[in-house]
Amino acid sequence: MPLKNKEAWLLTSFVGLVNLLFYCFAAWLPAIVEEKGWTPAFGGLAGTIAMIAQLPATLLLPSLLRVLPNKRFWITFFTLSVIVGLSLLCFTNVTPIIASICLGIGGGGLVSLTLLLPIDKTASPIEASNWSAMTQAIGYMIGAVGPFIIGFLHDYLGSFVPTLYLLIMMGFIVILLGWKITKPAKVKVEGIPAK
Repeated sequence: MPLKNKEAWLLTSFVGLVNLLFYCFAAWLPAIVEEKGWTPAFGGLAGTIAMIAQLPATLLLPSLLRVLPNKRFWITFFTLSVIVGLSLLCFTNVTPIIASICLGIGGGGLVSLTLLLPIDKTASPIEASNWSAMTQAIGYMIGAVGPFIIGFLHDYLGSFVPTLYLLIMMGFIVILLGWKITKPAKVKVEGIPAK
């Protein structure tokens, strides 16, 4: 595994934060909706809709990448979708169904992208396999602690609002990391680095 490779660690951090965001809203969305004054049944419905909304983004991603192969665009688009969903829950009283759809589309697209990025960063199938093993093993462990942190902060602070602020900030960090790991490689022409 590329444990000494800086780019592999950046990608692992990206995968970890993407999964952390995803697991947090997957675990706590019904409770967040309920805290906003909706019924537990409606909270469950909002969670179900978020999971269903993932399917189009996940299934259509290969076709979307053929039309527009710029992964920076899709990282930004899907992360902003998650940020919009979290912001709707945090700052408005709009029906949580809209937030659920935004969260589902963004989360589904981002998680699917994390599976493709190791292929772009490596030169052979074996190397891609090693990068995938590292990014997914460590990334999913990072993601798994997210719901526990959110639950702890909710119990300590008495509200999901501060945790939503935290998740929104993490969304912007995901965009920055995504841009960093998809930075085009510099090519040399006749020994002179391209600008």
